[in-house]
Amino acid sequence: MHELGVRGRAERDPRALASAVTRLRRVLGTGRYDIVDSAVLEADLVSRLATVRLDTAHVTHLINLTHDARARPHDRARHVWTPAAARTADRITGRLTVRFVAITHAVAHSAQRTLGIPADKITVVERGVDAGRFRVQPPPGGPVLRVLAVGRLEPQKDHATAVRAIDELRTRGVDATLTIAGRGPLGPSLEQLIADRGLGDRVRLVEPVSDAERLYAEHDVLLFPSRWEGLGNAVIEAMACGRPVVATDLDVLHEVLGDLGRFAPAGDAPRFADELAHIKALSAADTQALARALRQRAIDRFDPAETTRRLIGVYEEVRRSVDRA
Repeated sequence: MHELGVRGRAERDPRALASAVTRLRRVLGTGRYDIVDSAVLEADLVSRLATVRLDTAHVTHLINLTHDARARPHDRARHVWTPAAARTADRITGRLTVRFVAITHAVAHSAQRTLGIPADKITVVERGVDAGRFRVQPPPGGPVLRVLAVGRLEPQKDHATAVRAIDELRTRGVDATLTIAGRGPLGPSLEQLIADRGLGDRVRLVEPVSDAERLYAEHDVLLFPSRWEGLGNAVIEAMACGRPVVATDLDVLHEVLGDLGRFAPAGDAPRFADELAHIKALSAADTQALARALRQRAIDRFDPAETTRRLIGVYEEVRRSVDRA
């Protein structure tokens, strides 16, 4: 581990960028490293520029929908560039990257579309989730549908739609509660929405917990109303626990859940309520069968030993290609 000791953010301050590149280049110049792997724009810029005329190959990890229009307000808050400037910098410096590793096919397609990356330079390797730390437990059951939402309290996660979906269920006479596990800047506005809708007895905000499996065990279904996602770790965790998932109708979430998920358009609270009501109406036998199928899919597609093996294979292939060059 090397601490670069850079003050400031490289994508906000040219001096921080220059300092980070110089210090990382010094580390790579020792000849001890064949590959440097980076993720997110700040680290990508530094790592790409630091490898110029060195024998170290650069690999970019693509972990979210690249410069997706839905994510632009979020990106604008992270750095001072306009979306077009950030995309241009990413596209130009991306020519210095030997291989891109995308965590889903949806992310790979986004990078091809927005950055013009050739398909043969992108390898998809999903992020592994250890299903061994989770186990399938019987759902709480009973007359109340216990709904869980997990994620940062930020616009991307759209917990406000989750709150409105619970309100919609109430108007239909469906007894449901919602727990939102997360922290972030939208906490006060969510609390106000809950109060305005008179849902204080049905919706609660809790801090994230280290034993996430306990949260899944205490709830019947995961509600995942994100506006955009690169993967959706909480979805895979819920699958490993055998919990049904109602998610936004996004390509990436179809990729993760296959035909085992229930989907609604982004921001459409009544449709999310429809899907939650469907889950509540499942028989015990159907719920058990779905739980087994969800857990098996999580094991088959997101086993960390397998995803690690595939990532190491990418690194070995990159090293061989650099050696041949």
